[in-house]
Amino acid sequence: MRSLRILFIILAVGCFGLPAHSQPGFQGKRFSVHYDLLTCPALSNPTYTKPSGLLAFNAQHGGNIEYVINRRHSLGLFMRGFRTRFYTGYGSSSNDEERYRKLFGTVTGMNYRIYSHYPGNIAPQGRFTDLGMSYTKAVVGDRKVPVEQLSSCNLHLGLGKQMVYGGNFMLQYGIEVAYPLLFLENSSYATIDASKRYANLMYVNFRVGFGWLTF
Repeated sequence: MRSLRILFIILAVGCFGLPAHSQPGFQGKRFSVHYDLLTCPALSNPTYTKPSGLLAFNAQHGGNIEYVINRRHSLGLFMRGFRTRFYTGYGSSSNDEERYRKLFGTVTGMNYRIYSHYPGNIAPQGRFTDLGMSYTKAVVGDRKVPVEQLSSCNLHLGLGKQMVYGGNFMLQYGIEVAYPLLFLENSSYATIDASKRYANLMYVNFRVGFGWLTF
């Protein structure tokens, strides 16, 4: 929660400290709220419910708010959650299912969005580039009684397009890459395997979402 409060402060400073156009954004509207889905194939590790394979996909579900600074730039604050499984590769059990561990986590961050000088682009509508940073707290095992814990600071780069329909309804799609800087509480096999699983979950994701342009 402390990291979330710090991100809110940074967003507020950015919103009121940067110069804004007299008529910022699409139809002069600044704020929008969104639901996002980030997904990537689970080729070498299982998802939370399925084994690995070409038709298995991991997912991150989350929400974000976007504040338009001017016609080409905006600031955003987001929170996402994920759950998946990974294969530990160690242990004395001959049952493969007993070597799988659950991994839960929450990603909280902010992003600076740059809309390109493309015909029809007026923030928050059009093609964009995202530059972001976030903090992750994750646990291995049960949420209430975690076996291991790990945390990470992440750098994000995203490319996409956002469209506004009817003056309010918004659709978005794109791709996001992230580089996690992991902090491990110990060097146990489970923690190391969990960190590798988490990194693979974050590296490249396809993103789709919808939102509502408020005021």
